[in-house]
Amino acid sequence: MGKRHPLFFTGAFVTFCLAACGDEPPPAPLEGCEAAVEMADPATVEGSTKRGEHLTEGSCITGKGPEVRYRILPTTTGMLDLTLTSDADLGMYVRTTCEEAQSEIGCADLVKAGEPEKLSVPVEEGAAVWVVIDGYDSSSAGAFTLAAASRPITCGDSRVEGGEECDPPDAGKTCTADCKKVPEACGDGVDNDVDGFTDCEDAADCGGDAACPLAMACGAATSAGATQNGSTSSGSTDFAGSCTGGSLSPEALFSYVPPSDGALLVTLQSATNQGVYVRESCEDPASELGCLDDQPGGAEEVLVVPVDAGTSLTIFVDGSKPAEAGAFTLQTALEPSTEVEPNDTSANASAYGAATFVGTLSPAGDQDYVKIDVPAAGATLRATIEDFGNGDCANFKLDTVVEVYGPDGATSLGLNDDSGNFCSLAEAKALSAGTHYVRIAASANAKTPVFAYRLTLQIQ
Repeated sequence: MGKRHPLFFTGAFVTFCLAACGDEPPPAPLEGCEAAVEMADPATVEGSTKRGEHLTEGSCITGKGPEVRYRILPTTTGMLDLTLTSDADLGMYVRTTCEEAQSEIGCADLVKAGEPEKLSVPVEEGAAVWVVIDGYDSSSAGAFTLAAASRPITCGDSRVEGGEECDPPDAGKTCTADCKKVPEACGDGVDNDVDGFTDCEDAADCGGDAACPLAMACGAATSAGATQNGSTSSGSTDFAGSCTGGSLSPEALFSYVPPSDGALLVTLQSATNQGVYVRESCEDPASELGCLDDQPGGAEEVLVVPVDAGTSLTIFVDGSKPAEAGAFTLQTALEPSTEVEPNDTSANASAYGAATFVGTLSPAGDQDYVKIDVPAAGATLRATIEDFGNGDCANFKLDTVVEVYGPDGATSLGLNDDSGNFCSLAEAKALSAGTHYVRIAASANAKTPVFAYRLTLQIQ
């Protein structure tokens, strides 16, 4: 019987043979950017994220879905058009450096699964970009089709891209032949710089132009009474508010000087679609205290703005467009403030009286402290913020935070941001006897950080 081959008996010999013969263990699989698939330009590829890994996130895709990467060398300087189609909920983002999130130049995850996701990003010929196909969340994975093609930026294709400011050109009316914006021409009846304001309405560009008699129009404003009837049909076309006017809609101007601090309620009634806005400086749009044009023609608009005693104001009634000019009724009413400024700390808090407390948060960042005496231990204090009956709490125009503090003015006993709407209701129970404090501030998410409010405090 012959000898057996030593390969079957000696593990050491097997190891020696593998090393001597040059056989190596298989390399580790590529991961992340090293695993990026080269993709031509133009090209259409099919793939799947099911076996992908989760390593990165895009600015619009922050879930834990698996990813697949493609590396593309654009053949044209201009824009790279990408179209992603999948029955799974997938999105995509593009980076100029694969590993760096800060190099992202575009992200798209806007449509539902099954609908094509489109993204266009600026590229340079020969400068690589990485396209990452990613899932909305960890359960979003599946097959997809990705199409990519670069193209030059063309002035006149109705797409504003790259260094273009506008597109298409219109013989210099609003856009030049090389797709650059033109400055506002004060008096040609055209919104040349396409900012929504035409000629003298564009105070930033035309406020000081000789063609715009803003000072004259402001000086001719009618003094506002409690109720006045008027019409914008023959009014000036020199002003526009942040929410109404524009397109040379005619307006009517009224002057008003509040006799005390408080909340000014301006009520507008008109059969046509008109709005109202208030400025501290008639000629300066940046001084606007509030603007309202939420309702259609025939419905009442009620604008509430915080005002200071003796500060001259201008109230504008303006049509949403020129065809909406017409007759109106304007009413003004002042609800005096019951707070005493300064009251931005517990040390100088305003005292709460028997009636509803009226306060204002102005300027932005202001906060008010109100104090109330709790006569007996064990009581509950409820602090409620309300609007002036015009729906501002429900319509996100009044968004507050209310906090209740103990007698030391520092210990928080109750806090509330929203309570069924965007106004607040804070409650503190089992209180000790003595002075307690309530802080009122605009919510961090408030669309309007300056406003007037009503505060009701109840001790139970």
